[in-house]
Amino acid sequence: GSPSAFGAPGAGGSLAFADPETGIAFAYVTNRMSAKMLSSARDQALQRALASVLADHRPRDEHIGSVDAQRAGQRAIARAD
Repeated sequence: GSPSAFGAPGAGGSLAFADPETGIAFAYVTNRMSAKMLSSARDQALQRALASVLADHRPRDEHIGSVDAQRAGQRAIARAD
């Protein structure tokens, strides 16, 4: 991430972060409290999926919202389930 990136964990495993320089944001919330207050296996899988999608990151105007990026994200989330 860049120096302008920010984020915070929340109760029960929720997490959010953003990087204004790249236009990337990530948020994960749950509908129940987890025994692990920080970082569950599913949370880690979703973060790895995001990292995988971003590994081939192109400039924001070319990449974000592209059909290829959306499909890659959907596949990664399905694997995390």
